[in-house]
Amino acid sequence: MSSHHYIKNIHDKNHIIECIGSIIMICMSILFYGCASSTLEITENPRKKIVKPLNSFFREQPLPLSKADSARMSHIALEYYIQASELELVGKYSDAILAYQRVLRFDSNAAVFYSIGKCYNAIGQGDLAIEFTEKSLKLDSVSIPALEQLAILKLQNIKELEPAIDLYKRIYALDSNRLSVLIALAELSESISPESAVFYYKKAIVKSGYDDEQVRKYGGVLLQIRDSLSYISLMENQYNFHPENSRSRALLIEAYSVFKEYDKAFTIIEQFAGTSLDEELEEYYQTLAFSIIINKDTNSITIIDKFLPSFEKFPTLSWKVLNSFAFMADYSGKKSIAEKFYERSSRLADSLTIPYAVSLAYELLRNNTGFIAEHFISFYSHHFTQNPSFPFLMGIINSNNKQYSEAISYYSEAIKRDAEYADAWSELGSLYIRNNEFPKGDSCYGQALALEPDNPLYNNNFAYALSERSSELYKAQELAKKAISLDPENSSYLDTYGWILFKQGNINKAILILEKAVRITREQSAIILYHLSEAYKQANEDDKAHSTLKKALLIDPENLLYIKGLENSK
Repeated sequence: MSSHHYIKNIHDKNHIIECIGSIIMICMSILFYGCASSTLEITENPRKKIVKPLNSFFREQPLPLSKADSARMSHIALEYYIQASELELVGKYSDAILAYQRVLRFDSNAAVFYSIGKCYNAIGQGDLAIEFTEKSLKLDSVSIPALEQLAILKLQNIKELEPAIDLYKRIYALDSNRLSVLIALAELSESISPESAVFYYKKAIVKSGYDDEQVRKYGGVLLQIRDSLSYISLMENQYNFHPENSRSRALLIEAYSVFKEYDKAFTIIEQFAGTSLDEELEEYYQTLAFSIIINKDTNSITIIDKFLPSFEKFPTLSWKVLNSFAFMADYSGKKSIAEKFYERSSRLADSLTIPYAVSLAYELLRNNTGFIAEHFISFYSHHFTQNPSFPFLMGIINSNNKQYSEAISYYSEAIKRDAEYADAWSELGSLYIRNNEFPKGDSCYGQALALEPDNPLYNNNFAYALSERSSELYKAQELAKKAISLDPENSSYLDTYGWILFKQGNINKAILILEKAVRITREQSAIILYHLSEAYKQANEDDKAHSTLKKALLIDPENLLYIKGLENSK
């Protein structure tokens, strides 16, 4: 758990301080409990009082135990402890343990057991670390360092949340303002009691001065419990605490964007637009633009129109900012203004822009942004005339819109720009086969596989295309088997293989494969369920066939094939 590492880091940063503190504790113990006799050695001659000083802290071994008085014994214990602490500080933990254990001959002090536990933890002996830390707490039940160390050890070695939380609560009762404990309780409570996590995060946030990391974690909990008002309030408070911090502004803008308070987001950006770095503005405007077009909130159009004039006047030289303006103008229906932004951005574009532009195009498509994606990709397809990715993406858009002739033209253009564009060959092959132009389709798939023979998608799609014709089932089976060997847990690939087995008459094996495909798929697929129902029907398992086909129809209720099949199964 990441929280364990964070807690441990805080603990390790105080390592030296704790060692010094432990030394002080030992010293106090010696002062209070050692004998009151002199710490000086006197020679037998009373007229010659010669003081024999103790050896340096850095000697190899402490003085051997002799028939010294109790004060001398206390000093020996102190020297052992100092030596042990020095060894611990330089990472010689095993030697430090031996030195600490010598101290125990003279003084069973809580600090010594605590230090031994810490050293055992450092060398990975968790059980012994827990044992000695618990011994320390038996002697001093309110030792905060020992309580905190034991909590960490419980998490690291036993993976027990509840005992660790109880230990941190004991520390909290002793010191309710200890930041490391507040953070630990907040993080450990997240999965058990988000409400408790909120309580501790509130205190930790104030104590840390609205630290970015703690704000982010607390914000995650508030999003988890869907407390949007508290989330926005948190980001506003952090912004007020750090008004000049660009990260605070970014988080506040993101909060306003996520919860559709676009007017406030625009206002914050405009306040700092003149002084912010381009990189900051790029983050602000892209966050806002994508939030608007993904949320598809028509109320935002009025707000966009309010700020569009200032966008047009804004003297930016950032390609990313201008494209964000274009996206919002397109969303507002102002295509001509969007075109002007694209024209301005194209004058800033160069070969270094291409990878980012392609990535942005894919992001727009993934988020189903429709005409906004089409306008952006079409514009840059004409601007970057040698790059094959943009016509390829236009092919995807047209194929999704069932404009297959236009899609074929775009895929062909992508191949014209790059004859080794395997994805374009594969997609072109699927469209030719859809148009019953089988020789062309097979040839395109052959080109794709020649370029990438171990691409599981190409193997699967070509196999399925062949299986639908029932012409070359053996070749289809070999391609499907290869796809599965490359990606054995892909439900679509299993479906293709199972369907081919069904068509070959191997019904029992087909059922096993198709049942596995249904079992492992993340979202139920109507076509897989249909194939399984057909296999059940062929195996005379009519009840299973009927119930499975009903599930397929629930997913795709307009499918005439499923409707007819269900009627025939009554």
